[in-house]
Amino acid sequence: MDIFEWFKGFGAIFGTLTGIIFFWEKFSKEKPVSYIIRKPLSRGSMNTSAYFRIENRSQRPIVLSWKGGTEKDSFRLSAGHERKQMITSIVKDQVEHILEGSEKIDLVMSEPTHFSEMPSNRKIQAQVEWRYLQSKFSILPCKLSACISKKNYLQLIGEEDE
Repeated sequence: MDIFEWFKGFGAIFGTLTGIIFFWEKFSKEKPVSYIIRKPLSRGSMNTSAYFRIENRSQRPIVLSWKGGTEKDSFRLSAGHERKQMITSIVKDQVEHILEGSEKIDLVMSEPTHFSEMPSNRKIQAQVEWRYLQSKFSILPCKLSACISKKNYLQLIGEEDE
């Protein structure tokens, strides 16, 4: 009888661990990811710019939102290089964009105010909040962010630090 109790205990532990791993994989696999990339401004262009790429790995659409205006220590984000999109990112307090399932978007990163006066080792952040468009649970928005130093940012876009 003693060995039977041992197997029941082992099975309970193993079952609980399996359940935890299953749910962790389910929720982390569908979570959006973000990172900073460099790409040309247009096809065939020699000029490059930095972008904050967000990939929606879920099949469900998500709502991205970020602060508009000018921030002192973070990149200003815009959905594109067009004049209307750039002005919207400056004028509006909160900018929202819907990202469909399994899609990605490259948000244009504009340098923060007083960028030239920042020390080269200063970290600059790009951050957005996201939530599912059709949320199953009423939860607070989650955050996606990426951080890069001024020196590395200038290397990324092909410029030199003064």
